[in-house]
Amino acid sequence: MDSPDPKYERFRQIAMLTGIPMVLLSGPVVGYFIGFFLDSQFDTPPWCMIFFTVMGAIAGVREMIRLIKRTSQ
Repeated sequence: MDSPDPKYERFRQIAMLTGIPMVLLSGPVVGYFIGFFLDSQFDTPPWCMIFFTVMGAIAGVREMIRLIKRTSQ
């Protein structure tokens, strides 16, 4: 397989880095809705919502770090 064309490498990096805000936003939002649903099922507000929102934020930060490392190679 051929290596990527170096003149398009900058565009690839820009495309990957523009996904960072979406990654940071989507984790906590998905976690919030999962927690909200579980709280309504088990009648435990706000514990599941808080837990899954925090877990989603942690997952978003981990994915952001992974994207930055992959872009800087």
